[in-house]
Amino acid sequence: MTWRNTTRVLLHIGDYPPHGHQFDNPEDDYPDGDPYGLTEEQVLREMRSAEIHYFFGKITEYTDTMIKVFQSIIGEFP
Repeated sequence: MTWRNTTRVLLHIGDYPPHGHQFDNPEDDYPDGDPYGLTEEQVLREMRSAEIHYFFGKITEYTDTMIKVFQSIIGEFP
């Protein structure tokens, strides 16, 4: 990830979890994860090292497990 400015904010708004069985999504077409090989650990740690401030806007309870998984990787976020 390359960002030109020092202020780095990502506002992620979601109503359904990402790909992967760890997110409790029984209807997932990609239960083994992202088809391009991205993992939540890889993306979130890269965001943290780039000092990107992450905010999640929850729309439904379907993202509850995703939020817990993300928090286990990067800690609490607003």
